[in-house]
Amino acid sequence: MNSRAILSPVPDPDFERLIERARQLIESTSSPSTRKAYASDFRDFGEWCGAHGFVALPATEQTVALYCAHLSLHLRFATDSPPPQRDFALP
Repeated sequence: MNSRAILSPVPDPDFERLIERARQLIESTSSPSTRKAYASDFRDFGEWCGAHGFVALPATEQTVALYCAHLSLHLRFATDSPPPQRDFALP
């Protein structure tokens, strides 16, 4: 009989310190406006996924590809015009 052990992470006594360090690293590599934009973009992705029956995390390659195709049809990438309203409906 072939059995596989399910491994769980070993609790790290410094886990809280690791979380804080990860937060510092993230904050030091991007500006607040960049993080705000990333959060907004991820919310949009999550809404699109929910509207179409996909799971945002973990996202499959196919889900990301479909979302990129959606964006290519619904967004303009000109810096001199206001951003369009985001439409989460498939054409």
